Amino acid sequence: MPIDREQLRVDVENERARVKAEAERLAPKLAKKILDSDVRQIVAELIVNNGIEFKEYVHLLESDPPSWDAVSGELTYCGETIKRLSRKATNQRKILDAFEEQNWPRRTDDPLDPSTGVKGERLRETLRELRDGLRRISFNADGKGEGAIWFPLPK
Repeated sequence: MPIDREQLRVDVENERARVKAEAERLAPKLAKKILDSDVRQIVAELIVNNGIEFKEYVHLLESDPPSWDAVSGELTYCGETIKRLSRKATNQRKILDAFEEQNWPRRTDDPLDPSTGVKGERLRETLRELRDGLRRISFNADGKGEGAIWFPLPK
């Protein structure tokens, strides 16, 4: 049976609306503060796609942000070193530098050199490499290939 694309679109929009309403009901201040515009949609999709209940996720969103030490090449979260990067991981370092310089917003613009590679692909590949072996948090593209987001993972 062929997929009814219009029904699928409607189902996805309904699910987004349900998750948004649930987020705002459970933590209205948090939902408005952290989950705005594109990030709200991305986090909602991650929650839905990974079967994470928003109630479980709220405490993670309220945790302290990661910390990136470019000199040592260590990414820490909640006092634990969660990733070590070599000097050769220049694109991964650029992404972490951008988050650190901005005091870890949930989203940052793509900091990679636009003259190398296809827009969005280079960012997604770098984020895939950054996620490799990473614990406690994760990174994804923002859905448009224009930026990166970070988010904590449930234990």
